[in-house]
Amino acid sequence: MASTLVSEVSDHTPCLLQVETEIPRRNNFRFEYYWMEHEWMIMQVVNHGWSLLTFQMVSAKNLMAKFKNLRRVLKEWQK
Repeated sequence: MASTLVSEVSDHTPCLLQVETEIPRRNNFRFEYYWMEHEWMIMQVVNHGWSLLTFQMVSAKNLMAKFKNLRRVLKEWQK
């Protein structure tokens, strides 16, 4: 919802924006220090996750998709 406010000092009109949304909260990703005890294997997992195709044309979306892939394969490997 957007509404305009009265400005008593300036010729600009302030605008008040009210946004109601529910943003899903996910568990934060945490790199576990003990993974480094398996350095050779973790590097293989990271290389695999990073090299997965993303099909994103925008660089920022491509980067985010790569991080999501990486998080997914690391969680699978951790199990």
